[in-house]
Amino acid sequence: MSWLTRIAIKNRWLTIFIVAMITGVSVWATLNMKLELMPDIELPITSVVTIYPQAKAEEVMELAAVPIEEAIADIDGLKRIASTCTEGSSFTFAVFDYGTDMDKVNSIIRQRLDELDLPDEIRNLPAQMPQLETNPQLYAIDINIMPLVMFGLSGNLPDEQINDIATNEFLPRLEAIEGVYQVSINEISADKVLVSLDIDKINEYGISLAQVAGLLAMKQFGSTDQIRDAGFGLGDLTLGDIAEVAVGPAPGTAINRTNGHPSVGISVLKEASANTVLVANAVVDEVEKITSSLGDDVETVTILDQSEFIEISV
Repeated sequence: MSWLTRIAIKNRWLTIFIVAMITGVSVWATLNMKLELMPDIELPITSVVTIYPQAKAEEVMELAAVPIEEAIADIDGLKRIASTCTEGSSFTFAVFDYGTDMDKVNSIIRQRLDELDLPDEIRNLPAQMPQLETNPQLYAIDINIMPLVMFGLSGNLPDEQINDIATNEFLPRLEAIEGVYQVSINEISADKVLVSLDIDKINEYGISLAQVAGLLAMKQFGSTDQIRDAGFGLGDLTLGDIAEVAVGPAPGTAINRTNGHPSVGISVLKEASANTVLVANAVVDEVEKITSSLGDDVETVTILDQSEFIEISV
């Protein structure tokens, strides 16, 4: 008989106490364990996106990408940096050593981006595009940016009313849930009248953009045919001779469809320290409450729920 066995038999109360304590701590740890779909990893990666309207790739590289690379190049821990330039935009990707304090790195990069001498077309763009906070803009690569839950909202109501419900009902109540970092809504976009000018035809007839704009602003049109038939006062020349007129989503519009029907896309991001399962379940429960209070004309479909994969695996 070993000495450990003899001690355990002699001090039965101590053995029982230790086993009970270990069991209790194990049960407590299991019930309070943070459940995540992905491990909590801080990726030592960051990126900078720059929009340079109507600039060729070579101009974007020389006047935007190169200065941005130089601003990042001497930061401690940098392993490699790469840029991709296309007409009108650039994407700079920087990788650092693991263990690098990325909050500090991103703070340094933001400060240096603000101090860069960049063309006015880049610096002044946020004033023309309110949805663009800064230009260039820093995007830290974070594994937590993957949506926690995604929904599709649709119903037997006008598109404008569905959009209002998403903004006024779902948005504030989901943002109020503890652990929710951000709620994004992609509304159903109304179709617009699109006038696509043929550059060759414009040059051929000597028509300026100001003349086209003036023609469209002169009166109210009741149909696309009336727009096509609008004349410039230059013989029989009409707008339809130099442009294609159609009805559809505006350029750059994102379109959501759920189960074959137009829908509002709702994406929920959680705080980095929040428990995925608890927050996701709270969001799903709140969405069900909101939906049930709106009647049968509104439907929500869960497109993605990270907690389902975690609970199945556990």
